[in-house]
Amino acid sequence: MAAATAIDQATIDGLKAKHGRRLYMVEDPDVGVVVFKPASKEAWGEFIDQNGTVDDATRTLFDACVVYPTGSELQQLHEDYPAFADSLAMAIREKSGGRRGLAPKAL
Repeated sequence: MAAATAIDQATIDGLKAKHGRRLYMVEDPDVGVVVFKPASKEAWGEFIDQNGTVDDATRTLFDACVVYPTGSELQQLHEDYPAFADSLAMAIREKSGGRRGLAPKAL
């Protein structure tokens, strides 16, 4: 798979029209450009509650949130870079309101 190294404004505008304005992009030297949206309450709940393996849950979240690339290119990304979904899941978590380093205080 040839990694997409750039995304044009027309594609961005089309993705925003289809998926909403809260979209984020990551660029990886091997994977290329990936655009995702924050997880919905339902997608996050499935990710957390799924009884399968972590890999299955991560892929479910990844597939629910990645809006570019699509179809066979997305499937090829899974095949060529199987651990990338784990890395992107952390970015999705952050943009969906997740925070690292919270220090809860006892009441």
